[in-house]
Amino acid sequence: MSMMGEMKFFLGFEIKQLRGGTFINQAKYLQDMLKRFKMTEMKGVATPMVTKCHLALDPNGGSKKRGKDHVDEVEEELEQTRPSKLTARQQAAAAQRLKSPAVRGKNIHISVKGMQYNEYKELRDMNPYLTPRNNRVGDKRFHNKSQEEIFYEIYIPFKKGVAPQHAIDTGKMAANKYFEEAYAMCGEFGLYPIMELNKDYDVGLIQQFYATVHFEQDEARTFRWMTHERLLESNLAKFGAALGYPRYPGVNANGWRCHDSSWAQTREVLENLYIPGWGIPGKSADLLPTWDIMLRVYRETIGPKGGNLDEIHLYEVDLMANSFAKKGVTPQLLQPCLIVHSMNCLVMLVKFCLELP
Repeated sequence: MSMMGEMKFFLGFEIKQLRGGTFINQAKYLQDMLKRFKMTEMKGVATPMVTKCHLALDPNGGSKKRGKDHVDEVEEELEQTRPSKLTARQQAAAAQRLKSPAVRGKNIHISVKGMQYNEYKELRDMNPYLTPRNNRVGDKRFHNKSQEEIFYEIYIPFKKGVAPQHAIDTGKMAANKYFEEAYAMCGEFGLYPIMELNKDYDVGLIQQFYATVHFEQDEARTFRWMTHERLLESNLAKFGAALGYPRYPGVNANGWRCHDSSWAQTREVLENLYIPGWGIPGKSADLLPTWDIMLRVYRETIGPKGGNLDEIHLYEVDLMANSFAKKGVTPQLLQPCLIVHSMNCLVMLVKFCLELP
């Protein structure tokens, strides 16, 4: 090492060789970490430590106050600062402070990509449009810093960007006897308008929509989002009308709902959709021809899917099972409600490919 000159850095340690001795620290390493995680602008906080421990320069490695009494005093003070020694009120106050947006945004910054599901869901459940727009956000397409982070840290890295919908030629389906039963079912469920929908789309705008949208829990099912630098608003009725599904007054006037509960049904409910003696409920293979076609129609239109296409997941199970149960019994499927529900679910799932709204 002497042939390389005076040592400055070694394995992440910064080394300073002075007349008074050799000093080792990790200041540069810590600065690099702060820059990497964009924390250089964060406010510093005091680090609790023992206050009664008096240190002094001693070449022999000692201190002014040594011995068993000193060790006992230090251990006692450390013991009193442990969380288990805090009162219930102090612990509750500390927990509340860690959860507060102010702490999360300033002193303790948690990247949206590194959040656990419950933390991310809590963030997306909050209505960002109840507060004024944050003028400190560099990208004016976003109302606050969290939306900007969601866009750049979660959605932009997706290789495919979106799982697109595809138009289906209903004329060719009608002319081919193989599709006869499935084509009739599509008409019964009111799928023709969305099967024939064929519009251009912009991946960036779709990603911006999902990064900024907030779904209200009101009766009208209102939702707001940012497009470019504008805040827009719609609701279930307007959204349905734009897709060719006007909303009519009355409880059952608009069709049947696909999702009857907060949880998807188990895959065993799909058993009757498979070739007798073949297939495993929940798998895409070995479905009866009509239901194989219907699964493909759903995945190309109201439920575009990315990732593993060999499995029938979550609310796809409800969609297929309820289609089997409602066939020839009830009017059309409530398309807009299903699509808005799917979009709302996707907002809460960080790592899933986006659907076109």
